[in-house]
Amino acid sequence: MLAFYDENYRKAAEDMRAVLCRCHKDAKSNKRLVLSYLIPMQVLEGKMVHVDRLKRYGLSYYGPILQAVRTGNVGRFNQVRFRVLVFYY
Repeated sequence: MLAFYDENYRKAAEDMRAVLCRCHKDAKSNKRLVLSYLIPMQVLEGKMVHVDRLKRYGLSYYGPILQAVRTGNVGRFNQVRFRVLVFYY
């Protein structure tokens, strides 16, 4: 987690993936929390999360942002980003 706050996103993503692998299979709330940090870091790395995984963990609000990134629609990205920030915070 310290790597995330130090803006060392590559190390933070590696750490979060390791934590996700170590989560108990029934610990959905823990996985959801880890994924809420991991998904944005994966987008920075150019990796997109599948919509089914977002739905499985209640993270569907990332869907429109990922779609905007996939299509390269900057205007849509800015619109959706604001809505996600309001929802998330």
